[in-house]
Amino acid sequence: MKGLFRGMGSGAGKAPGTLVESDLTRQHLATTIELVQLSPGLLERRPIEPEALSVELRTDRISWIRLIGFRDLAAIESLGASAGIDALLLEDCVNPYQRSRFEEGDGFVFATLKGLWFEAAGPGSTSLIRGHVAIYLSDRFIVSFEEEPVPALESVVSRLSEGRFRERVDSRGFLAYLLADALVDGCFVALEKLSDSLEEMEVRLMDHPGPEELSAMHRLRTDSLLFRKAVWPMREALSDFQRCDSRLLGDSCRRHLRDVYDHALQVADTVETLRDIVSGMLDTYLSSVSNRMNQVMKVLTIIATIFIPLTFLAGIYGMNFHHMPELGQRWAYPAVLGLMAVTALCMLCYFRRRKWI
Repeated sequence: MKGLFRGMGSGAGKAPGTLVESDLTRQHLATTIELVQLSPGLLERRPIEPEALSVELRTDRISWIRLIGFRDLAAIESLGASAGIDALLLEDCVNPYQRSRFEEGDGFVFATLKGLWFEAAGPGSTSLIRGHVAIYLSDRFIVSFEEEPVPALESVVSRLSEGRFRERVDSRGFLAYLLADALVDGCFVALEKLSDSLEEMEVRLMDHPGPEELSAMHRLRTDSLLFRKAVWPMREALSDFQRCDSRLLGDSCRRHLRDVYDHALQVADTVETLRDIVSGMLDTYLSSVSNRMNQVMKVLTIIATIFIPLTFLAGIYGMNFHHMPELGQRWAYPAVLGLMAVTALCMLCYFRRRKWI
């Protein structure tokens, strides 16, 4: 959790619109710019230089410029200048801490969203990744800025390459809808994995709660908090998106965006439910540990209670007085042992009748 907020103040004191390299570990990813152009029967993908943007664009095709990696700030600034993106918006595009939001301007629509997925973090463990995604829609093209390759957007490219939805993508606005829908659908996939982890944790807590389960439970709690922190602002941004009156979005696109917003509401509600489950699991863990300790203390208390009268008898005959008549009898030793055994048996029967054992 400490490393999550490292670098948030790196831009303090700088002029508004200044691009700042984040201190996140994922900034080692090289910056790549790819041009995806769509037509009813064709899809082309190729790398592109920011300076060649105006030359490569063709008005008869839907152009999607996909930038991945925020390491090369000079290339990002060059792309922003070629695409006519305002400096303040460009700053939000490359800021991984930027809260999800929506903005409509003269001739453009802008939104920052989050992509959520789990990836392997070691043997038998996964970690939740929150990928920052910014979408800039204009009347000439659509630009997406990704902190790192987001699996949800990779799936959009794959589906378009296979020909799925290609005929339905009749505008840049519809392509923006596909990107937003893919990000929300990716949240459902991540939620399923988080839910499966919670179910496994519940079984482990009931069987043998221990320090390992407590550590895993704290990780799940952190993941649910990060999930909520990403989803709730995104829900608000999608709400503004689907109510946008920009000419870049048609009526059909707005209807599809309303469906995406409904899905975002479902994700937000599910996240709240999972947070409650995690909180309940922590209470279950504490109760299980407490009950286990009570069982151990009960057994020890019963054993100690049984030995109290036996210790009393042993103490009496261990005082070594000379005038104890029964010490001289041959039956004294087995009689005392028998008395101890009968006393212990009677106490066990009494505890049993009282349902203490």
